[in-house]
Amino acid sequence: MSAKPIILHLIGSDFVGSPERLILGQIGNIPDFEFVCASFAKHGKNNELLSQAGSMGYKVEPIEDNYLFDLKIPSRIRAILERLNIVLMISHGYKADTYGYLAKRGATVPQAAYFHGWTREDLKMRFYNSIDRIVLPRLDSVIAVSKASANALAGHGVREEKIHVVYNALEIDSDLPEPVITPKPRRPSGS
Repeated sequence: MSAKPIILHLIGSDFVGSPERLILGQIGNIPDFEFVCASFAKHGKNNELLSQAGSMGYKVEPIEDNYLFDLKIPSRIRAILERLNIVLMISHGYKADTYGYLAKRGATVPQAAYFHGWTREDLKMRFYNSIDRIVLPRLDSVIAVSKASANALAGHGVREEKIHVVYNALEIDSDLPEPVITPKPRRPSGS
């Protein structure tokens, strides 16, 4: 058993894009906790996110996901929460938010969700976002990546005291020279 408290990052995606890189960067730079990266794994399909997290030395937990609306997923997540003695579950995206919420019902593990925004690319996505709008107000905390995102959450029923704005971080190469900021030339008065 780990001496450090363990936080579970539950992520709906199986690829590595900007939010996933942000998550992997965060867990590598917070030494006071141990992190476990969990994502949904379809039979016979590679989960790029779990592969990359594992190659970086992070603990990973694939969650078997056999078909659309697999009703066994909440119990699979609950088993991870209990087996690893998770102190906090952080979910990312509508799928992780929803299954995480269903998994923690009856458990004492708090759930925070990262909110990166909703897209409207097609009918299926709008349906999934509508489920997320129902789930997010029921979670213990929601982390918005901007004030605009926080306002959108508040507009959809998430209480303001549950919303926390945490801006995305940048990793800066310390070997780069300091940037030179050139002031804009002033316009002559009267123009």
